[in-house]
Amino acid sequence: MVVARGARSPRATDSWGERFGFGIVSLVVAVPLSAIGGAFGGVSGVVAAWLGIVGVNAVQAARTNPGLFARRRKSPQDSEWED
Repeated sequence: MVVARGARSPRATDSWGERFGFGIVSLVVAVPLSAIGGAFGGVSGVVAAWLGIVGVNAVQAARTNPGLFARRRKSPQDSEWED
């Protein structure tokens, strides 16, 4: 692959435009999904639709930011007190 790529590193796929576009598409799709879920399932249908939307967005966020949902351990250096 180094020969084919010419020792260039692969371009980052995550950009501001990709995240913005995904957010816009998610909101545009949320309106009809909410209406369909509400028409056929009532409140539980709307909740199911929104859980799906939130799930897809959480997976996208975890894909673009691998450490987003990881717990961070406090080290002694993270103290709020100054020496």
